[in-house]
Amino acid sequence: MTMRILVTAALLLLIAIPTIAASGSASDRADEPVPVPEPSDEAMRYYHSGNVLWVVNALWGFALPAALLFAGLSARMRDWARAAGRKWFFTIAIYAAIFTAVTFLLELPLAYYQGFVRPHAYDLSNQPLGKWLGDTFKGLALSIVFSSQV
Repeated sequence: MTMRILVTAALLLLIAIPTIAASGSASDRADEPVPVPEPSDEAMRYYHSGNVLWVVNALWGFALPAALLFAGLSARMRDWARAAGRKWFFTIAIYAAIFTAVTFLLELPLAYYQGFVRPHAYDLSNQPLGKWLGDTFKGLALSIVFSSQV
């Protein structure tokens, strides 16, 4: 019984302390507007190019699997996976690994522009190409492992 009371009291304190701490200082500044600086031309170009990249990624995300399917490459990958895996579980895992690798290679130019060229053009990154490629291929390796597990 006493343990239940102590836990309840601790939870109430955890809920009440941030509310009490914030109530004094926030009420003093509640009427003041927050100053927001005007965006620069470069910030607006970055924002608009980000919107364009979002649309391109969304369209590419639909077009790439459809192209793989309708071109017959997906069936070839399935046949390779079936020949290598023999059992249905291994066939699915191998197909997922092949599909992940193929889509990675086809998406690499867009990922290079979006993840390396664009941040460097706006001075948002100083990562060398070798490090970027290393990180990208580490991500591929993790994607292959996890897509094969599912």
